[in-house]
Amino acid sequence: EIKQVGIFPDSRQVHKNFPITTLLEIVDNVRLFGFEPFVVLTPGSSIDANLISKTCDTRKVSSLTDLCSLIQMSSVVITADSLPAHVSEYYNVIPFVIYRQVNYKYLPISSMKNGWFGTFDDFSSLADLLRS
Repeated sequence: EIKQVGIFPDSRQVHKNFPITTLLEIVDNVRLFGFEPFVVLTPGSSIDANLISKTCDTRKVSSLTDLCSLIQMSSVVITADSLPAHVSEYYNVIPFVIYRQVNYKYLPISSMKNGWFGTFDDFSSLADLLRS
């Protein structure tokens, strides 16, 4: 069984959204370690769904129920926003948070404790997590 990684690259706060180059690099890294990535976009996302859908499975979320279901399907959640991270922690799914600049105030406890976070410029600890 191939483990799935849910990637939640955007937020209502647009400055938190993954740059497209970061998102594509994350997708490549996830595949490199034998996981199957899927990208989850929120309504009104500024991320180009057509471009991403050429690279991997893309899903749209329109409710909290959708969000929870997609998180529960995942082995790891990689996110730009704290809501998917905290919901992941609730469901015992590993939350990996990538910010423009790390904001410890919003990290789930497990992310902080285990180093499951990074920045747009340095998310090298993701490889360590996926390798383990």
